[in-house]
Amino acid sequence: MTFKKDRIFWAVIFILGAVGLILRAVNPGLAIFELPLWKWFLGALILYWLLNNVIGGRTLARHLDVFFPLGFAYILLREQLAGWFGFDKDVINPWIVLLIAALLHMANHLIFDHFTRSNRLVVIDGDKGSTEKEEAYANRNSFSSRAVYLDALKANHYVMNRFGQQEVYFQNTDVVNGPETIELKVSNAFGQTIVHVPSDWAVKNDVDNSMGSVDGQIRETGSRTLHLTGTNRFGELSIEQG
Repeated sequence: MTFKKDRIFWAVIFILGAVGLILRAVNPGLAIFELPLWKWFLGALILYWLLNNVIGGRTLARHLDVFFPLGFAYILLREQLAGWFGFDKDVINPWIVLLIAALLHMANHLIFDHFTRSNRLVVIDGDKGSTEKEEAYANRNSFSSRAVYLDALKANHYVMNRFGQQEVYFQNTDVVNGPETIELKVSNAFGQTIVHVPSDWAVKNDVDNSMGSVDGQIRETGSRTLHLTGTNRFGELSIEQG
């Protein structure tokens, strides 16, 4: 599954980061172009993090998620930056830098999370040959705890969670004429989203996971299929069946 491949990739990245820290502990003076080798390793992680957000972001807010990477880059390279630009490396406390990054990050998502590539979801009804336009981003949660109830008679759904906890339930699950496959697009960041799935449904998980966890019970066969897509960033996505 996608999230398993993503975990393997990030495991390799974290191993490289650990190598950098080991080099710092064993031989901090080992350098290339006057920059300690351990900072090359950690700097590469921060650079990947920054580019992944700026280039690979799926929303405007994700494209602008640069504050934490830049903050950590400053903390990592502040001695070199002080030497290059001639300022006191202790002029800004690292904790102040992280606090500023956190505030700007939250402000960014509160303002720009609504600016997505598309604010509507088009559902094609093959039997009637009609096109129904539905609002795709109605179920949003930020800095709170809430429950969302989705209609199992509809084939497509979207939920978003930022810095909070969101529990997702399905209604009308006993109706026999419902769609065989229901697609749920999840956008979870810095929070927890719990998807409650009926015990007789199958689950197909294609969530793109970075710096977070996707876990829970996965049933491969069932009377209907819930197809999970979307993203999980620095958060937890739990799948509970029963």
